[in-house]
Formats: sequence, structure tokens, C-alpha cells
Amino acid sequence: MCNFDCYRFEEAIQRINGQVSIPCWDTTLDIDMVHPRTTIVFSSEFFRNSDGQVTTGPFANWVTPIGALTRNIAGGSTLFTKANIRSILTRFQTREITVPTALLQFNFEFFRNGLWKSLQ
Repeated sequence: MCNFDCYRFEEAIQRINGQVSIPCWDTTLDIDMVHPRTTIVFSSEFFRNSDGQVTTGPFANWVTPIGALTRNIAGGSTLFTKANIRSILTRFQTREITVPTALLQFNFEFFRNGLWKSLQ
């Protein structure tokens, strides 16, 4: 999910070098797919494997503080919906959308962690 600050940062960089861009995956474009794991984002051209421990692509074998980076696209998780994003954008402070203080319906981490998980 991209935000306004990402766009501003990208515009500032492009003033120096117009060839640079910051990739952004709008999951709301893929949420209605029958099998979101088949999105081009998880093709060999981009992130590669869509389920399980990430072993291919630019994030292969990353380790997080709680274990190996793992994707969960076909395992009962979901992508961001437009409703999720609208809900998050009704909040004004970071603590209102992040753990441990956010209510579930505004919790960015709750929505995001359906897609990205770490093995425990």
C-alpha cells in the first residue's frame, strides 16, 4: 500500500534522476482475482514465490526478528481491500493504526500480516 509520503519522496528523487521510481503494489487491483497468488507481482519478473518461506526473488532468505520471511497468499490470508484502506485513512495518528494500540478495524498490521508472515 502506497501513501502520500511515498509519492512525495518519489517526486523529490525524480527531480534529481527522472529514471528512478518507487514500486508500489496496489493490492486492491488483485483482491477480486479468483487466485490472487497468480498476480503478476508474484511472477518470475517481480517477487516470485507467493506461498511459504520466501526462497526466490529479491527477498529470498530474508530473516526477520521472529523467523524467516514467509508469504501467505493462498493460505487463508487476504490482500488489502478498498474498505480496509478507507478504514485506516480515517485515523490521524500512527498509534491508531499500529500494534499494540490500534483497534482491530483500523489496524494496518492486522491487514498487512495476512499477506506477510514470519515462521515461529
